[in-house]
Amino acid sequence: MKKNKEKGKKNIGYKLVYILLFLSSLGLLGVVLYINILPMKYLGILTLILVFVNLILGFFLLRKKVKKKPKRICTVFSLLFTILFAVVSFFIFKTFGVLDEMSQDYKTYTYYVLVNDNSNYKKLEDIKDKGLGYYNDNSEASKKALEALSKVVTVKSNSYGNLESLASSLISSDEDAILLESTTKSKLDSAGENSKSSFSGFKEKTRIIYTFKVKVKIDTKGVNVTKDVFNIYISGMDEYGKVSEVSRSDVNMIMTINPKTKQILMTNIPRDYYVQLHDTTGYKDKLTHAGIYGVDTSIKTLEDLLGIKIDYFFKVNFSSLQNIVNALDGVDVYSEYNFQSWNGYNFTKGYNHVDGKAALAFARERHTFTDGDNQRGKNQQALIEAIFRKCTSSSIITKYNSLLNSLKDSMITDMPMKSITSLAKMQLRDDASWSITSNSVKGTGSSEYTYTYPYQYLYVTLQDEESIKEAKDKIAKVAEGEVLESSYGKDASDVHSVSKSYVSKSSTSSSSSTKTKKSTSKKSAVTKKSNSSTTKRETNKKTETEKPKEPVVSCQEGEHLENGVCVADEPVPPVCGEGEHLEGNTCVKDKTENLDPKTKE
Repeated sequence: MKKNKEKGKKNIGYKLVYILLFLSSLGLLGVVLYINILPMKYLGILTLILVFVNLILGFFLLRKKVKKKPKRICTVFSLLFTILFAVVSFFIFKTFGVLDEMSQDYKTYTYYVLVNDNSNYKKLEDIKDKGLGYYNDNSEASKKALEALSKVVTVKSNSYGNLESLASSLISSDEDAILLESTTKSKLDSAGENSKSSFSGFKEKTRIIYTFKVKVKIDTKGVNVTKDVFNIYISGMDEYGKVSEVSRSDVNMIMTINPKTKQILMTNIPRDYYVQLHDTTGYKDKLTHAGIYGVDTSIKTLEDLLGIKIDYFFKVNFSSLQNIVNALDGVDVYSEYNFQSWNGYNFTKGYNHVDGKAALAFARERHTFTDGDNQRGKNQQALIEAIFRKCTSSSIITKYNSLLNSLKDSMITDMPMKSITSLAKMQLRDDASWSITSNSVKGTGSSEYTYTYPYQYLYVTLQDEESIKEAKDKIAKVAEGEVLESSYGKDASDVHSVSKSYVSKSSTSSSSSTKTKKSTSKKSAVTKKSNSSTTKRETNKKTETEKPKEPVVSCQEGEHLENGVCVADEPVPPVCGEGEHLEGNTCVKDKTENLDPKTKE
């Protein structure tokens, strides 16, 4: 009787072990189907494996006539498979969680209610039944903002067709309050620094009495990333830590992807490119300043420049770069030159194996090169190609977990989760190699006033219309299915190691030294009008702990040494004659009002 009870208990134990195995198998299959990342052939193989494991182990565990030893062995295997399936399910869910956190299917906008600083309004309730002006841009965000505000306070809403009129209405007290989105307020704050503006001193003359946020779902309909050509904006911030949507963008790159031809075109636009920021008038500005007004302004500005539609954006920072490269155990990046970086890393022409810090030095260096910022853009493109090549290789399987951890908090995108998994599924299915081509728009160095800093000379890169036309043509060719010549060789077998030293740039190879001298003289010629303090802030962002000793450089007359580079002394603006005023770098005649009709031409 006791033996029968013991047998019964053991049989129940075997059944429980099998139930755990079955549930873990079912859970794994359910997770894979839910994520929808595996192509059909791999999904079929996984299903067959799960069925086979369950049938074989179930046969031994559930049959009463099977001897103890085989049952015990099958129990051990069942528990091992149960743990394995549970762990795999966990990591798949982790993948989904990280990607879902990184991918935003909505956009958050911050809105302010502003009043004249001389008014007696202190809180939102004070403007009840008062006039509220708002900028009518017909956007979903502004509609939601007005709707959300109406639930808190009753106001008399007045629509304005342009920002200047809206800002002036508050300064002149024609409106009791106005509603502004945060990036729009930043634009008005900058534009208000112009003393001739109708809303001069906007920032000082207004104050915020209420702040709130609205969320707008991102419309990504119509883009099938496995069939349609699409453009991605890559924005890189010269910062560490968590990625923010509002910050200067030091890397600005468009990736045009044709999934049918497996072609990727990377188009680099220099950070200092002198462009008209979207929805602004007056001075042009550095492209990097567009990021101050939000990633949407950067995207719209680049769409205006290149005449394209940007479908998605990816925003990363220096933490992202280091973490991703380290998670991949380094990458092999192609260098066009032998050179030493500003912090002492020595790179050899050809492929170089870099870790996170060396990759960052490779991507940031520009002073060594005659072509300066353009060559830096090429190196950044080469680094992206190296990361992409490593991520699409079989070795990615062993780097899977560390790569996911590296992406958390250091990258944001508006590409939907569904699109990301569709691309991964396509790559697993096709196991295709991609042709990657790099291109850069070019320009000429100068010093100009900018929209963000209207009374301060800044170094900028004036547009080269021919290179912009060439960039547009290449983007169009990729969109039409033409495969461009790859910019990177397929043979990466001869890989150089990267050493680090604190030797000054002047003591590197003769070719590198010559490049440095040329770069210095060119930089001097270009920045004759530059404000030295601005040049230092804009172009010499270096980590103090890694900064090497500066080389001894003899500067020309009218120049001085800053961080090892000759820069122009503070410029003297041109002196205008009577009846003229300064606009940009040019003296123009004052406008004469109320002229006698007889004197008009």
